[in-house]
Amino acid sequence: MAASAAILMAAHPSVPASTMRQLVDAAKAQPQTISNYGSSGAGTVFHLTGELFKQLTGLTLQHVPYRGGAPAVTALLGGEISVAFETMLALQPHVRAGTLRALAITSTQRSAVMPDIPTAVEAGYPSLVADNSYAVFAPAGTPPAVVERLHGTIVAALASPEVRDKLREQGAEVVGNSPAELAAYVAAEIPKWAALARQAGLNPA
Repeated sequence: MAASAAILMAAHPSVPASTMRQLVDAAKAQPQTISNYGSSGAGTVFHLTGELFKQLTGLTLQHVPYRGGAPAVTALLGGEISVAFETMLALQPHVRAGTLRALAITSTQRSAVMPDIPTAVEAGYPSLVADNSYAVFAPAGTPPAVVERLHGTIVAALASPEVRDKLREQGAEVVGNSPAELAAYVAAEIPKWAALARQAGLNPA
C-alpha cells in the first residue's frame, strides 16, 4: 500500500450540528431536515462509508450519488444534500473558507493536515473506520523477484520528503508496507465491505 487518505464527513452550514454526534442527535430529533447524504458515486468507498455510518447510528438517510467528487461537493455547497463523505482534498478548501462544516474523519487518528477535526472513533463510533487507500498491484503469477524489485523502488520513492509532503498536502499519509501486509489487508477488507453491501441491499451493476 502506497498511501492512505482519511475520509471526511462534512455538512452544509444550515445543518444544526458541529460534530458527528450532534448531527446524529439532530437527525433523530428532526429527520425531515437531515434526510440524505451524498457521495461521488454509487459503490464508491464514500458511498459505503455513508452506509456504514447509517448502520452504526440507526439513521435513515437517502443516498444521493453524483458523478464524481466535484459535483458532490457542489451539491453540498448549494444545500442540495445535508452531508457528504469525500476526500479531504476536495472538502478542505471549503471547510477552511467556512462554506462547509467538517464533522469528523473516519481514520483511527486525526489528520496532520487538519488536526482540529476529531475522528469518528472520538465521536463514539469505534467501528466507523474507513479510508481511501492507494495500493499497487501486479498480475497474478508475477515472479517474486520482480515483485520484490518493484516494491523496493516504490518504497524508496515514498521515503522521499517531496513525495511524502505532496501526499500529505492531499490529506494522505505514506504507508509503504510489505506485499504480505497489503495482501492481509485486502483479505480482511473484502468480507467486511461485502457484508455491509449485502445488509444495505446494494447489488453489483
